[in-house]
Amino acid sequence: TQLTGLFAAHAATRERGLLAALAPLPPQQLQELCVFGCARLTDAALRALTTRFSRLTLLNVGACPQLTGPGLAAALAPAGELRVLHL
Repeated sequence: TQLTGLFAAHAATRERGLLAALAPLPPQQLQELCVFGCARLTDAALRALTTRFSRLTLLNVGACPQLTGPGLAAALAPAGELRVLHL
């Protein structure tokens, strides 16, 4: 079976660690991503994730204190298949 969703809530890893961990996945494979409470997740890292995994249908970025409104808007632009967003 293939991984289609990742629940990384409250992950203490730095954003580069999260990006590196997901790098081996084919871009079309990941459909659901939960990074709720990831205190180190930045606008740039979220944008990198949504650009690479543009087929996300569910994204949970609630309680991520470093994310900004403009950064979130920019990160959502590549996610054309997004249907569920949790803030």
